[in-house]
Amino acid sequence: MKNLLKIGLLIFITSIFLTACVDKAIEKNSNKSKTKNITETLNESFVFNENQKVYINKFEITTNEDSDNLIFKFEKFCKEKKGELVYTDFYINQNYIKSNYKNKTNICEVNDEPYFFIQQSINRSDYTFSISMDEQTIAYYKDYKNNKSLNSETSEKMQRERLEIQKREIAREQKTRMLLAKKDQKTMTFFESWRYSGSESLCAKKCLDMNVKNNGFKSLKEAASTNWQLISKVGEEEITLDDSCTCSGVSVVLTKK
Repeated sequence: MKNLLKIGLLIFITSIFLTACVDKAIEKNSNKSKTKNITETLNESFVFNENQKVYINKFEITTNEDSDNLIFKFEKFCKEKKGELVYTDFYINQNYIKSNYKNKTNICEVNDEPYFFIQQSINRSDYTFSISMDEQTIAYYKDYKNNKSLNSETSEKMQRERLEIQKREIAREQKTRMLLAKKDQKTMTFFESWRYSGSESLCAKKCLDMNVKNNGFKSLKEAASTNWQLISKVGEEEITLDDSCTCSGVSVVLTKK
């Protein structure tokens, strides 16, 4: 009798243990099935716009909390790929860039390569999300990023050139002040060459017009033919008039004969 009771108790305990294990396995599989990847999320909660090649949110989003939760969800997808969700001023969908909307775009970059874009457009309590994984959009972004980098390098180069010009200008002014101790002497700058993009004749005219405006003469030769005599060369001079024209020349000290 005692043995039968022991066997029954053992069976009862074993059944409870097995039931608990089965319940945990079911719960684990259930939780696992609830975890969706980015493709499943897009197919479930977004509508694909064939013309724009973007996914647009299917359900209405009207609160900051819902908007943030969506961003966090896609940030998680990005981190799963060992990427980082970063801000960019590149817009993937011009149809949603409206003056009365606040627009913000984040890009998931994995090893410096674009994985997906998530663009948020907000107007009061109206939130619209556009998701893009389109290859053409990715190619456009790469070109945009490369051009932005090149423009930054060009800007830095132009800044260095301006600093050099300023240094030369300061040195020229110091030398000019020393040479102009006599009242009958005058400094003049004549631009004789130019760098241009577009029309050479237009750039040349701008540079020569600068000579006439500042000195009354188009060239040093013309000034010398009207009783002005060269005393000393002060230094080289360069000035950028606009993006398409830069004038180069020389500053000199002249005196009346």
